[in-house]
Amino acid sequence: MYGDNKVASFGVTIERHQDLFTLSSEYSLAHCVAADLRMSRGIASVFKAKFGQVEKLREFGPRVGRVLWLRDQERFIYYLVTKKLSSGKPDYREMWNSLLDLKRRVLWSGIRKIAMPRIGCGLDGLEWRKVRNMLEEIFQGTGVQILVCRFNPKSIPTPGTVDCRRTALRDLGHGLPTIANEFRDEIGFNEGAMLQRLHCLRRV
Repeated sequence: MYGDNKVASFGVTIERHQDLFTLSSEYSLAHCVAADLRMSRGIASVFKAKFGQVEKLREFGPRVGRVLWLRDQERFIYYLVTKKLSSGKPDYREMWNSLLDLKRRVLWSGIRKIAMPRIGCGLDGLEWRKVRNMLEEIFQGTGVQILVCRFNPKSIPTPGTVDCRRTALRDLGHGLPTIANEFRDEIGFNEGAMLQRLHCLRRV
């Protein structure tokens, strides 16, 4: 079980009852958006109000599974594009690919501390234990610390990361060749071993 201020699995993520926007500039921030960049609801609307520059984000050509970013003095603000339309819902594959891209950009920029809400788990409806497991898997061994700030301080702590059962690749469902291709670009990832641990990527 994981409660307040307890790390999970590989020691990447830690959760706190804290306002994301009161953190010092040593933390870069990350959250999820749709490719249409409406950001009209939830915590995305707060990011839009605070940091703006939506037209600059559009210049990147938002694509699902990729990350946009803004520079905010000494830190970066990352926008994970996890779905096409604001009215839609992401799936775990789109979240996984967005997190892979976040990892690439964070390491390229030399960032070591990121703060985020429970991404994909508010209005988007993904299960936090599964998303947290992805964060742990992807960022293990990188030296990157991820602080998860609960937007609602009255929320109940969620148990630890989901236990991803070892499952043969043929049982993982449609769309996973895309993810397999992503692994080939990831230094230090063993494709076969990783895919066997990704039962959690199946949408339930």
